[in-house]
Amino acid sequence: MTLSGAGTVDPSEVLARVNAQAEQVYKLFRHPSTTEEILLEIQRILIDPLFDLSSDQITLNSKLEENLRLDRSKHTILAIGIEVRFGIEISDNEVQSLITVSDLVSCIQGKVEAKASRLDYQSASKRMLQFFDS
Repeated sequence: MTLSGAGTVDPSEVLARVNAQAEQVYKLFRHPSTTEEILLEIQRILIDPLFDLSSDQITLNSKLEENLRLDRSKHTILAIGIEVRFGIEISDNEVQSLITVSDLVSCIQGKVEAKASRLDYQSASKRMLQFFDS
């Protein structure tokens, strides 16, 4: 980090470094958000031996209960898998209320987008500058 003057920190360089680090963290911890990415992750969760499914059975049009044979206990396992993979909260009752994989994808997309909108890296960078200025 460049020091300007006698021991003071250049705020613009701090801001640039914080923004670059925030972008790296975002990329590292980014959760899938496109329909295709989310479908792939749902397939990865559901091809576990507990579900006894293959990825070709899991399409956007698949019905969770009728086609994929998800009962109440499997809804709970799916909800936990989704929470872990996507970093969101979703109840097994919420999963159980959805009809198709497409409904599930839409639900996850909404929750991921809502979570992402709460993450304001620019605001964090500005707070960091305020810290250095005080």
